Amino acid sequence: MSGRGGRNGRGGRGGGRGGRGRGGRGHSYIGTGSGIGKKGLCSGLGINVFDYGQKAAADQMRTSWEKLVQYVGTSYGSDISNELRNKSEVILQQPTHDTTVIARHLTRETMVRAGQLNLQAAREAQRAALQADINAGTNDPDAPLKLAMMQNDIAQGDFEAMEPVPMVLTDTEKTSQSNAWRSYCERNASLLKHRGQVYSLIL
Repeated sequence: MSGRGGRNGRGGRGGGRGGRGRGGRGHSYIGTGSGIGKKGLCSGLGINVFDYGQKAAADQMRTSWEKLVQYVGTSYGSDISNELRNKSEVILQQPTHDTTVIARHLTRETMVRAGQLNLQAAREAQRAALQADINAGTNDPDAPLKLAMMQNDIAQGDFEAMEPVPMVLTDTEKTSQSNAWRSYCERNASLLKHRGQVYSLIL
C-alpha cells in the first residue's frame, strides 16, 4: 500500500512538472494546472483569459470577452470597443453639409446650368452664321479664324457642363467642414491602429 502510495505521489509530482512545462511553452499565462488563477500578459485583464479544457470554459470565455470589451473601451475608445461588442466592422460616416447648405447649392447649380445652356445656344447660332458666311464666299478674311475660335468655345462649354458646380461656403461653414474632416480622418487612423493593438491583445 505504501509502495503504491509512493508511486502515486511521484506521479503527482511528475504531473506537476509536466503541467509547468506545458504552461511555460504553450500558453501566454501563468498559473496552476487546474486553470484557477491563470493570468494573461495584460495585467489590466487579470485572470480573464481565453482557456479551454475545463468544465467552466464556456462561461469563462463569455466573461473574459465581456471584460475584454470593457477594457478595450476604456483603453482605446468606443469605436474599436463597438467592433468587439457587435462583432462587426465599424464604418465611419464621412462628414456632410447640413440641409441649408445643400439646398442653397442646388439652387445655385440650377442657375449655373441654365446659364451654360443659354450661352451654348448663342455660340451654336453664331457658329452656324459664320459657317454660312464662309460657304457663301464672304470677303472677311478672319471668318475661318472666328469660326475656329467659336468651335473651341463650344467645346470648352461642353466640358464645363460636365464638371461639377463648386460648392460655395461661408467662412464659418468652411471652418466647420474642415474640423469635421480632420476629426473623421483622425478617428479612421486611430481605429486602424487600435485594430492591430487589440488583435495582439487577444492573441
